[in-house]
Amino acid sequence: MKQGRKILFIFLFIMIPGIFVGCSNTQSAGQNQIESPSNSNDQQTEEDFIYAAEIKDTVDSLTLLDDSKIDIDQDGREESVELYTAAAKDPKGQIAWDDGQRWLLRVTYGDSEFILFDDYVQLGDLNYWLYTSEQNTVHITTIQNCDADFLFSDNVFDKEKKRFERKVVFRPYNVIMSDYSRY
Repeated sequence: MKQGRKILFIFLFIMIPGIFVGCSNTQSAGQNQIESPSNSNDQQTEEDFIYAAEIKDTVDSLTLLDDSKIDIDQDGREESVELYTAAAKDPKGQIAWDDGQRWLLRVTYGDSEFILFDDYVQLGDLNYWLYTSEQNTVHITTIQNCDADFLFSDNVFDKEKKRFERKVVFRPYNVIMSDYSRY
């Protein structure tokens, strides 16, 4: 009986902290992955921009969820916007979701890539919207939705400087997600 209690206490000691872990926002993509919004006096810092880098991350081990084409710099050649996850597909082709997995959103630009998102999302997902606004400005708007975080960002391509500018549009803190629509 005492052995059973020991195992139960060890199990609870390990599992309870895991229950309270929400979304990770470690920004593991290094120099390409930027999250910080403009500072309080509305002057932008380098952290607000995402520059192209040589394609070095292989996506062979990731599952492609979505692939869109758009000419982000109006040069007549379409670039690819790709959303990947680390969740694999089962033999029937269904995605084997776990409690959390890595998500990658990138724009391939010739031999380069812009990494707009590369992070682990716990109990949630990442969605994007691709559109153009006035003067053919390209936007890739993302929503990271998970149990303990909600991040709404707009990535706007500056064709003259060949970079994306990230703006955090909305991010409430101390979120406990109750529910969201699934269709």
